Amino acid sequence: METGITVLLWLGFKATKGKTMSTISLQYPEWQGPLLQAVLEAKSDTLAEKVEIAERAISNRLRELEGAPGSKDERLALYKALPTLRELKSVLIQPDGPEN
Repeated sequence: METGITVLLWLGFKATKGKTMSTISLQYPEWQGPLLQAVLEAKSDTLAEKVEIAERAISNRLRELEGAPGSKDERLALYKALPTLRELKSVLIQPDGPEN
């Protein structure tokens, strides 16, 4: 299994046998789509924007789920995504910025 797919599965993305990164389906596309774009962003000039969009999507979704019954799995996936965003943000605030 590709390393990228392993990371995505850890973040709560769903894949079936034989899937590639380009064909992974998103269980929660509302916030996993922006997160996936940020994680896979290679250009330093657009990484900050992608991280901000993903952060906003995750924050909004967490607010929407407050007190909602039956949302345990999605909440867990959201909380697993937060350290990934923190790591991406730490790359952005390094003295030299992200490598291109």
